[in-house]
Amino acid sequence: SICRRLGGHPLAIELAAAQLDFFGLAELRELTGRDVTPLEAPYQDVPPEHRSLAALLEGMWSQLSPAARAVLAQLSVFASSFTREAMQAVAPAGMDVYRELLRVSLLQTETESGWFSLHPLVQQYAAQRLLVKGLGDDARARHSRYFLAQFDLGGHFRALSIHKALHFNHLTRTQADAFLAWENAIAREDWALLDRAGLNFAGYLFWTQQPEAETRLLLLLITNLPAPTARSPRQHLLAGRCAAYLALNVNDMSSEESVSWLERSLAWLAAADEPQDLIAVVELYAEMILNHGIGPASKAEQLLARARCLMETHHFKTLESLTIASFGTLYVYQGRWTQAETNLAGTLAALSPSVNVAVYAAVMTQAMLLDDRETLARLIHAAQTLPVGKAEHQFVAPWIDHGQGVLLARQGKLQDACRQRAAAIHAAHRIEYMLALAHGELALWQTLTGDVASARVTADIALGKTHGNTSRLYVGFTQALVGVCHWLWGDTARAESLLRQALTLGLALEHTTMIFSPLYYLVRIHAARLPVELVARVAKIGAVSPAMYFALHPLAETYLTEQELTFADDERAALWATDLDAVTALLADVEEKIGKLN
Repeated sequence: SICRRLGGHPLAIELAAAQLDFFGLAELRELTGRDVTPLEAPYQDVPPEHRSLAALLEGMWSQLSPAARAVLAQLSVFASSFTREAMQAVAPAGMDVYRELLRVSLLQTETESGWFSLHPLVQQYAAQRLLVKGLGDDARARHSRYFLAQFDLGGHFRALSIHKALHFNHLTRTQADAFLAWENAIAREDWALLDRAGLNFAGYLFWTQQPEAETRLLLLLITNLPAPTARSPRQHLLAGRCAAYLALNVNDMSSEESVSWLERSLAWLAAADEPQDLIAVVELYAEMILNHGIGPASKAEQLLARARCLMETHHFKTLESLTIASFGTLYVYQGRWTQAETNLAGTLAALSPSVNVAVYAAVMTQAMLLDDRETLARLIHAAQTLPVGKAEHQFVAPWIDHGQGVLLARQGKLQDACRQRAAAIHAAHRIEYMLALAHGELALWQTLTGDVASARVTADIALGKTHGNTSRLYVGFTQALVGVCHWLWGDTARAESLLRQALTLGLALEHTTMIFSPLYYLVRIHAARLPVELVARVAKIGAVSPAMYFALHPLAETYLTEQELTFADDERAALWATDLDAVTALLADVEEKIGKLN
């Protein structure tokens, strides 16, 4: 660790080693992290300039021209290697000055043409000289302007282009300097610069999946902005956009925290009088309720109605596809299956490469819950052939993987589904909050193939993934699936406990499928205590309606056949249409006979 910190410099390593008679290793590591220039050798038989790094660097510094000294000091503000363009922007000088630094190896060239760096020891010494020369403020200001200019790409929340930028890889390579530029701009209260760069800077952090850095850097901005009552409209806009991105960190905060950031974002964007960003966050709020369960479906319905009204008032079409897709998810929640199918067909017809990739994720989920395998296959193919960048591919790939496993299972290819899902679980692009459900479905498929030993292990992993998982939608369906697994294994008590938990969560979220699916198996468990007609009605609904979770349909269909239950076509249509109100009434009928289940 010490050798790396000293950049492998032979003299520095020798001087550090000479301190071991006085310092322990841990102390020496801390010392070299603060300042290595005071290191001295206790030897008298070496030239004075080789007895300390300070003497060595002082000697080299004294031989530089005044212009070279100023440039070297200013180059110390970089956090990593830098391009020729960046060097000239932050520490402007003539080529002869840079060549002077190169000749004496104080400025180093990287293996890749056009890239430069300072040795860590030189940078530390130069940073001290920067303080003495009083050039730091101007150099850091130029550094911030240069690196944040890369994010000055315009746009609106959920309608930006940072993830499509041709220099995306370049941004990743220089992000340490971008982070430092952001921090320095906040320290200088350069709100105009942060306003121009903030939207796409936050978008970059989101698309590169850096939640810890995103939380730290965006919170730093919001806490240093003027108080809400003292902000300008542009400062409200900046705060509102950053708050919305903070809310997207669903893996790192509770539902209550997400809701809090969304509510603040809406308030600040309203104060900024920026309707397009306001519409985007209203729609996002509804989407997060529907996709992550941070609130009841009735709240999402109110938000979507508000988004639609705002879009009509301001004639905005940019987010129309997202809003339509979210309405489809709402219809699935409410068990309005005909409307959900119509909405899905319309969304599918309007899909294009320019559509936000979040639409693909939403409609693939809808197709799965509707058990519409033909549409799901078409959507997977369309998503696979999207001409999107790496960041967008990483976003949509987990839904493609999930859908492929579902298709294989519904085709009866359970062994193939198990293999595909096992591979998807370990894919680099996996999304953490989806893993609980992915394991839950895999445990069910393993059980149905007879591999109960593996299924038990997988089911335990699935439940483990629900702990700390803030996406209550995935938690509820995972509990239901693992509960069914325990029922199939003969562990009725554990099955009932998990099914009751899933049912309770389904009621809180107002989700038809999350209420009915566990209810179906609770009815099976307590069938002896219930009227035969009620048990038969539940069995029929489970076999034909999307109210039953799609992965459980085959079991329900098999049970219907075993019980020799039949119905006329008109009865089938009525049962297929079972919605939230019907499921809630069914639950009341069951609870009247056997007591509260939630």
